[in-house]
Amino acid sequence: LVLSVLSALVLLSQKRQRQLLHRIIPARAVRRLQKGEQVAEAYPMTTIFFSDLVGFTSMSSRKSAMEVVEMLNDLFTDFDKLARYHKVFKVDTIGDAYMVVGGAPAECDPEEAAARVARFALEALDLIEEADLGL
Repeated sequence: LVLSVLSALVLLSQKRQRQLLHRIIPARAVRRLQKGEQVAEAYPMTTIFFSDLVGFTSMSSRKSAMEVVEMLNDLFTDFDKLARYHKVFKVDTIGDAYMVVGGAPAECDPEEAAARVARFALEALDLIEEADLGL
């Protein structure tokens, strides 16, 4: 019984690790990692969007930690939807910063990559204005 429970825990842990891996890096990179291949790739022409919420530090000092987390979660969930819609790749979120790239890991024409990121950025600004974050 103990061995069965330990086996189940190991399988559950492995499943969670796979799920986490798929959430933070592209599926193509996960497949290559699983095969023991190198995953570093070069993309000669990309467009990068990086946001940082101006006034976030002072705004967050006026709210509870839970209010700040909920606000960022709501905003970045909307940003994630926008990223999928505009076919740009979400690289990361750190604190109040959000980063996407066009033209990688799915390569496309450099002008199209720039246009996708620009459309994403304009709609992200609209979301921020509509959210009335108190910044």
